Amino acid sequence: MVSLPPEWLRKNNIQRGDNLYLTDNNTTLIVQAQPQEENKEITIIINTREDYCPRLLTMPYLQGYNEIIINFRDSAVLNEIEQEIKYLPGFEIIKSAHNTCTIKNISQGIEAEFDNILNRLTNVLIFMGNETYSYVKKGDYVNIMLLKSCEIESNKLSLLSRRMLNTKGIRTEKNTFAIYSMVTLMEAVGDEFRFIIEYLAEKKPALHMKTIAFFENINNMLRTFNQLYTKFDTPTFVKFRAERQEIEKEIFKQFEKLPKEDIYVAHKLYNIMELIHHATYF
Repeated sequence: MVSLPPEWLRKNNIQRGDNLYLTDNNTTLIVQAQPQEENKEITIIINTREDYCPRLLTMPYLQGYNEIIINFRDSAVLNEIEQEIKYLPGFEIIKSAHNTCTIKNISQGIEAEFDNILNRLTNVLIFMGNETYSYVKKGDYVNIMLLKSCEIESNKLSLLSRRMLNTKGIRTEKNTFAIYSMVTLMEAVGDEFRFIIEYLAEKKPALHMKTIAFFENINNMLRTFNQLYTKFDTPTFVKFRAERQEIEKEIFKQFEKLPKEDIYVAHKLYNIMELIHHATYF
């Protein structure tokens, strides 16, 4: 029998009946809330640049591998790997030669910060929505493409969050698999905002006031969603659902009346609304 510090138990959400993990290190006995992480390693063969696909790296990253060895014949593959590695937080190329390179997780400590990283993801999306809306209201799209960096950041945070869920899980009242789905949907929200930004930058439309109002409503939904995830409240959720239904009715009523240049933006905003709605199943 051994007593454990209450503060440590609370910090790691240890409940009566939970398993703890002991490591005998000669004169030291190490008690852990999670089992010691294995150094999972995988080798991938990508012969030519044409064979390369970013998901060949992101899939083992999501699956929790800490070391990825890539063998290739075409040196152009290395250039592709160097571009993709920017999207995999904590991973760096630690060794490369003529026809091989090794990517390794060099900052495993960051993976203890799940709540902060998830909060950062939702805040990036809220910022992206607010700033895009600001450009729309002004009708000035000269610098709007700068906001695409937000979508890159949301992709990185989403990949890291899903990797952490696959390798660590979460020890809260929320279900790990539900949160994984939610994070995936949040990344899709960032993609839809990116499509809107690219369209606005190219077409520079003067959007109808109904579309602008729809944009504001969607941003409000995103903020309320973040509030609900942080601290769920039934009255707020009931109001959130009612507002979504009202927005849906309004957009159906107005959709065919919108100018042609508004249709694409309205469609993407509707997609965002549905993604946020489905993400509330956490």
